[in-house]
Amino acid sequence: MPLSNWPMRTESAYRSLPTNGQRNAECRARNVGLRQPGTGIVAYLDDDCTVSAEWLTEVAAAFCRHPSAALVFGSLHAAPHEPRDVLVPAVVFERERTVIGAFKHEEMGMGASMYLWPARSQRQRRFDVHLGPGTRWPAADEQDYAYRLILAGEPLVLTPAIRVYHHGARSLKEGAAGKLYRGYAL
Repeated sequence: MPLSNWPMRTESAYRSLPTNGQRNAECRARNVGLRQPGTGIVAYLDDDCTVSAEWLTEVAAAFCRHPSAALVFGSLHAAPHEPRDVLVPAVVFERERTVIGAFKHEEMGMGASMYLWPARSQRQRRFDVHLGPGTRWPAADEQDYAYRLILAGEPLVLTPAIRVYHHGARSLKEGAAGKLYRGYAL
């Protein structure tokens, strides 16, 4: 569908899901979003990210360019920071590409700039609530979801056209950066 025919909604579709102190609340909230009736594109951003005014248009355009994609990862840029003191997780794609079949870990996106269109997936998958923040394995829930999608033969898209800015600095001195990386070493 051409972007000019895209049925854009102007009212807010934002929904905040209270976690009430639950463990693994992030994946549970993601699953609630996927199950909503009439769900179109579901955008996942972290609370420490900012986007441009064109962000939603860029997301819709990526799905228009890739009509079979159920999952799109956008580039996640590190906000300005002092690299000697903190790590800001980021992944920036040089070119847009579709991943089908095998992939390398360094080719994967991050959940802070992840977009799903559940109706395009042959099987509406759920996020594994045993992965992600608040669990024994506090990271990689988005990679697990993407990996299962790829194993099922469904394409995913990595695009530099969607730009999200990550402000989530992790202290190198206090060990927060190391803890984050250990969470990804499943």
